[in-house]
Amino acid sequence: MKYICTIVVFFFACLTIGSLIWVNRAMASINEEPMHPYKMHVDSFYTPIESLNRYVSEKLDEIKTSFLEEMKLATEQNNQIYTLNVTYDSYETEEYLSFVFYIETYTGGAHPNLEIWTVVWDKTNRLIVTNESFTKDFLEKVSEEVRGDLLMNPKITSPTWLFEGTRPIKENFKSFVYTNDGLLFFFSPYQVAPYSSGVFESIVFY
Repeated sequence: MKYICTIVVFFFACLTIGSLIWVNRAMASINEEPMHPYKMHVDSFYTPIESLNRYVSEKLDEIKTSFLEEMKLATEQNNQIYTLNVTYDSYETEEYLSFVFYIETYTGGAHPNLEIWTVVWDKTNRLIVTNESFTKDFLEKVSEEVRGDLLMNPKITSPTWLFEGTRPIKENFKSFVYTNDGLLFFFSPYQVAPYSSGVFESIVFY
């Protein structure tokens, strides 16, 4: 009888350990791999400037990680593939090297979401330039010129929407690059007009 009890205890112990191993592997699989079908494309980025490469690479890694984390929580939908697509354009002047990144994500809904992120490298001082250097007077000048420019665009459907999205505050003018024609500002969908109107651009001469 004692022998039989030992066998039974051993059997249940093996069963319990096996179950725990299976659960741990299943949880690890869930944590490592998104559940929802997805496609991800991020343009390769490289310049001869190591610190600039590192700065951009860290940001792109954050974008990819955030998207994959969102996939883990997404409810799977039949015949739906979620996507992350990051592309960029570059601009170069005598003093600046600039990049504009278009970050498009689709995780369900009527259409993808599009964010714009820009990076400006000051060649002379070898540093990243942001809108933190924009003064109040400069923002008021930019706001006035951009409004005058965009008001002539037939895709602007609401002056109120436009004026709110171009108020002279730093948040509204965070996406910009330096070009040979001037300071080029970008406005993501919904900032100055509906999504269907797309991205808006406006140049301010400096």
